[in-house]
Amino acid sequence: MEKSRRSVSIIISASLILGAVAAGPVQSSETDQLIDKGLKDAGIAAQLETLPEIVTSCIPDDAIPDKRTRRETVNLIKETAGKEVLLSAVHAAVKENLDNDKLQEVLKFYDSRIGKKVGRLYETALDPELIRDLREKRTILAALNETRVATLERIVSAGGLLEANANLLNAMVEGLVEGYASEVSKADRPNNETKKQIRIALKEAIVGSNRTREFALLGLARTLQSLDDKELQEFAIFCDSDAWIWFNRSVQKGLEKAVTKTGVALGTAVARWRLHSEKGSDEKAMQNKK
Repeated sequence: MEKSRRSVSIIISASLILGAVAAGPVQSSETDQLIDKGLKDAGIAAQLETLPEIVTSCIPDDAIPDKRTRRETVNLIKETAGKEVLLSAVHAAVKENLDNDKLQEVLKFYDSRIGKKVGRLYETALDPELIRDLREKRTILAALNETRVATLERIVSAGGLLEANANLLNAMVEGLVEGYASEVSKADRPNNETKKQIRIALKEAIVGSNRTREFALLGLARTLQSLDDKELQEFAIFCDSDAWIWFNRSVQKGLEKAVTKTGVALGTAVARWRLHSEKGSDEKAMQNKK
C-alpha cells in the first residue's frame, strides 16, 4: 500500500508538471529572456523550485528513515539539482528547437486574462499538501460533469501526458540508478540485467494504465478547478494549437533531463545514507566484540 502511494505521488507530480506547460528574428540575449518569460508565465519555473521537496516526499520511509538525513537529502538535491540547474535544462531544450513565431504565440496567450490565470494556478500545482490531498480525494472526477471531464481529457491528449509521464518516470529511475552506482562499490552496483528489469517493471506499472490516465485527469481537475467551463475550454483550444504543442514538447524534453538530474542527486543521497548506516553498524559490532 505504501509503495502504491509513493507511485501515486510521482505520477501526479509528473502529470501536473507536464500539464503546465515576433515577426522577425531576435538577438540571442533577447531570445533567452523571452524563453525565460515563457517558462515563468506558464508556471514551470515555480514548479521546478518545489520539485526537490516533492521527489523527497516520495521516498519510502525505510529508504531514508532519519528525519535529519531527509532534510540533508533535500539540501543536497537543491545544491546539485536546484531550480537554476533544472530551469537551465528546460530552457536549453526550448532553445534547441526554437520557433520564434510559436514562442510569440505562447507569450501572447500567457499575457491574456485566461493565460495569466492558468499560469498562476500552475505555479502552485506541485504544493506537497496538494499532492497528499489528491491521493485521498480521487472521487473529485466523479463530481464533474461530462463536458468538463471531456475538456480535461482533450488537454491530456493534446499534451501527450500519458506517454510523457512514463518518460519522466523512466528518467527518474535512470537518474536514481546512476546516482546510486556512482557512490557504492562496483560489487554493489546494479548490473545491466537489473536495470533492464527495473525498466520493464516500471513500464508495466504505468504505461497505458487506467491509473495513469486517472491521475493525469485528477491533477488537472484539481489544479484548474477555479476556471469556469468556458475558461477551461479556451485553455483547451490553446492546447490544441501548434504553438502550445511545440512549447509543451520542448518543455517535456527539458524536464526529462531535469528529472534525471534530480534522480542522480537522490540516488547519491540514498547511497551515502546506506554507506554511513552500514559503517555505523560495523563499528558498533566491532565494539561489542571487544
